[in-house]
Amino acid sequence: MATPTAVAGNGLLQDIQGIQQGFENLPWDLLDFLTSLEIRIQQVEAALQGLFEGNSTLAQSSTEPTSEPVTSTGLYTAATTSDSTAGTFEPSFYPDAISTSISAEAALLSSESQAVTYTSTYLRTSTVHAAYPSAKPTLPIASLGLYPPQYTNYSIPEISNATASATPTGQGDLSPSSLIPYVVSSGLASTPAAPIASASGSTSPPTSTPTSSYTCDAEAVDNVAVYYGVTPLTTAGGLLTLCENPNVDIVNLAFLMTFFGPSSYPTINFGPGCTGSTSAQQASVPGLMNCTTLAPEIVACQQIGKKVLVSLGGAVASTSFVSDDQATEFAATLWSLFGTGTIENPDLRPFGPNVVVDGFDIDNENHDTSHYEAFAAALRAQFATDPIKPHYLSAAPQCPRPDASIPLGAMRHADFIWVQFFNNPVCDLSGAGFVDAFAAWSADLSNGTAGSGHTTNYTTPLGVPRLFVGAGAWPGAGSGYVEGAGLATVVSEARELNTGMLGGMMLWDGSEALANVDRYGVDYLEYAKSSLQ
Repeated sequence: MATPTAVAGNGLLQDIQGIQQGFENLPWDLLDFLTSLEIRIQQVEAALQGLFEGNSTLAQSSTEPTSEPVTSTGLYTAATTSDSTAGTFEPSFYPDAISTSISAEAALLSSESQAVTYTSTYLRTSTVHAAYPSAKPTLPIASLGLYPPQYTNYSIPEISNATASATPTGQGDLSPSSLIPYVVSSGLASTPAAPIASASGSTSPPTSTPTSSYTCDAEAVDNVAVYYGVTPLTTAGGLLTLCENPNVDIVNLAFLMTFFGPSSYPTINFGPGCTGSTSAQQASVPGLMNCTTLAPEIVACQQIGKKVLVSLGGAVASTSFVSDDQATEFAATLWSLFGTGTIENPDLRPFGPNVVVDGFDIDNENHDTSHYEAFAAALRAQFATDPIKPHYLSAAPQCPRPDASIPLGAMRHADFIWVQFFNNPVCDLSGAGFVDAFAAWSADLSNGTAGSGHTTNYTTPLGVPRLFVGAGAWPGAGSGYVEGAGLATVVSEARELNTGMLGGMMLWDGSEALANVDRYGVDYLEYAKSSLQ
């Protein structure tokens, strides 16, 4: 029998559904408002559904105590313990991710436990950056107590380079120096990656760290890729914040700026996660930095299914080659620093000896395309040496064709092409030239025919690369900015071309997109994701 709460809830759901159906009869000039409202109503509807179905079941079990498990749908599932009915919240964003056990009664019936306001980055219930004074908090769904407390709480450990045990037993040497530097607090379940010896001076390559939670689908048509590291709102810990956001699939770490710096090694700066240089780096490769603070964030991102790439280049960079041989050798250097390649001194690796990124992003903007095709091919060859997990290559050309810095021959090796449809008035996202430019890029990538007449065949594992719409995520990104509510129109125009190329959207950058909240309380990341679905 339905409880009064459930009856009231069902009535409310019917009202909401009626509002949604009424959207179809409203004029198109209300599209921007309705897009925002629709997103919020869907969240309320899903949350209420989980609450009332859970309350209905719990109301029956509370009058007739039983040792049988209490079951529910939506956000909550239950299991039996020796002294109480305990439930496990499975966040709908990452059903395979870490979960937190709490009592069923406390979760759904205790007013004290529900007084907590959920302030994770998913709902943006209370975090509005001062840079956007017109932004307002979103509908405070969390005050209803429908969501669990923040379920991930990663502490950032110091990474040790001490010698690991030479004779591991059981599941391997579990000393801190041998594990991926990743710690989970608050009793949350976790499975550390396979141990990797990190003795100073060892030439043994690190191994990849696949887990069952690698869920990013590279062939999907609704992926959102973002950059992280250099814009004004970049903060320490911001990488994990982006990865935990359900609207983000791929993160590019910006940037590796110089290919051949001191001692012919690259120079890097990935933002606040890099803190000077280690003694080993200072002694031989001062252009590298100690970015081990990012190491546990990268691993946590990978364990919840997100891909992390190192971006090469940027607007101000030194990224030229003098020969194919030099380009090939540099690909090997990158693989030894960030992949599974061998290196004489593992202490030189910016993220520590154990972290393996998911690939590289080519963002060459120096107007010199020489030897980039050999470079991209060499990176692909390095990827093939790791049998454990796939690695990805992306490229970020400007929208005018052909790109002045990344040749089409190099792009044929890429999995993702996120074209920068901003800061280029002739083909900006907000201009009349966008649709024609997207169609032309689709033709180039599917046929291998650029505006200059160059032809090639595509040989990537995914076949023809996925084409992403690259957008500036806040007004300060430059010309071509489109308000979040207008992204759905942009995506619709691209899809109407029926090219079959669209893979998603790239945003410059993630931190700015997260803080760019409009008057309806919806951030730019949410608009980007919803426009693709």
